[in-house]
Amino acid sequence: MVFETNLTELWVWFIIAQSKLWRMPLSTDWLTANEVAEDLRVHVSTVREWIRQKKLKAAKFGRDYRIKRKDYEEFVEKHYNVDDDEQKQ
Repeated sequence: MVFETNLTELWVWFIIAQSKLWRMPLSTDWLTANEVAEDLRVHVSTVREWIRQKKLKAAKFGRDYRIKRKDYEEFVEKHYNVDDDEQKQ
């Protein structure tokens, strides 16, 4: 009886550990197209179009794109408006 209880507890722990690993988020270094779309308040198809046009760097895994946070930040930096004074200099 003691052996069965320990085995059951071990099995429950194993299942919980597996489910937590399965649900672990991706590294914070990578973003999904949906996350970029939500952040910029545009439709996800717009983000995908930027990727297809090579305006935004991304890697494709299966049917999903992943964007490095560094590449996303560079993309945003490139799209800041420049003041008239800065353009003249």
